[in-house]
Amino acid sequence: MVYFISTPCAQLLDTYTINGVEVDKTAKSAAAARRLALAEGRQLAFLRLIERLVPKKEHQNVQKPKIEPLERMISGVQIESEKNSQVRYIASLNIEFVASEVRRYLRGAGVGFAETFSKPILVLPILRRESGDVLWSEMNEWHEAWKKLPKSYSLTPFKIPDADPLLSGLINADQALNGEQSRINAIASYFGTKGVLLAVATVKQDRLSSENIVELVVSRFGTGISDNTEVRSLRTPISTPMSSFFASAAKRIRDDFSETWKINNQIRFADRDTIYVTVEFDSLLEWIDIRTKLEAVAALEQIDVTRISLDKVLLRLSYFGSPDQLSMGLSQKNLELKQNNGNWAITSVSGVVPN
Repeated sequence: MVYFISTPCAQLLDTYTINGVEVDKTAKSAAAARRLALAEGRQLAFLRLIERLVPKKEHQNVQKPKIEPLERMISGVQIESEKNSQVRYIASLNIEFVASEVRRYLRGAGVGFAETFSKPILVLPILRRESGDVLWSEMNEWHEAWKKLPKSYSLTPFKIPDADPLLSGLINADQALNGEQSRINAIASYFGTKGVLLAVATVKQDRLSSENIVELVVSRFGTGISDNTEVRSLRTPISTPMSSFFASAAKRIRDDFSETWKINNQIRFADRDTIYVTVEFDSLLEWIDIRTKLEAVAALEQIDVTRISLDKVLLRLSYFGSPDQLSMGLSQKNLELKQNNGNWAITSVSGVVPN
């Protein structure tokens, strides 16, 4: 086990790294408190890793590992910050897991899991009310609920922009509600994303039942999950603060999206296949960049170079799952898999990669 103190700018962005694990323990001595805190931190990080990788319906099948199996699954603990007194230890930890050991543990438990991060997804929360529809306004309680959501460890990172009225020059509430693709593309490009989640909340009152009725319309654009629109109708007592209700609704939408992503991208280890692909490049640096991206694709089991020249390489790719899953995993790293006349090729595309 490796422990080290990080510099303030150090970051670990990886599927199998859990950042920001907060621990706070008190014991008879600072050393004892530190041991307890680090042990608890490893357990907490494991639970958050399971939350990230495994669909909720299968969480119950993943047993809490004992000390030795857990130690084998962890390669290092990074201490972002720490404070201690004579009997207390407080720290923020980044904990890095060994991918192969975690996979082995989960496969042994017989659960499905995903490893592929989606590209960042921009959320546009629109509140519809009698006085008008609002998007970029500090009076938008629905937007505020999204901004205040607790940190998520999911594979689907969301971007929630500040309520800046100047952004209405890129897209306003009416244009978003009308699904104007050029405006949606403009705001996504501005924030460096491709996918957009349009979350529209309409609040009405049912005075007979003393309830607020909230209609939620959620539309997906280029998120990596099929573009569609879902409508939900929720009720809450009028006495319930809308801020609390909006917070719960926003979290549910975010969690549901994450679950759908995990289910769609589960690695099917029983399904293995091999394809030969051609990769063209303009320079050695471009080839190195492509190779690095390929090595980060979870579905790829092995990458073999069978032939290489100054501007082209032929690869044999061994992968898990279906060709569609492989294509999705590549697309999240800005690589496109194409088939032409029976021949496969991979090309780089411009865009933002989350890791």
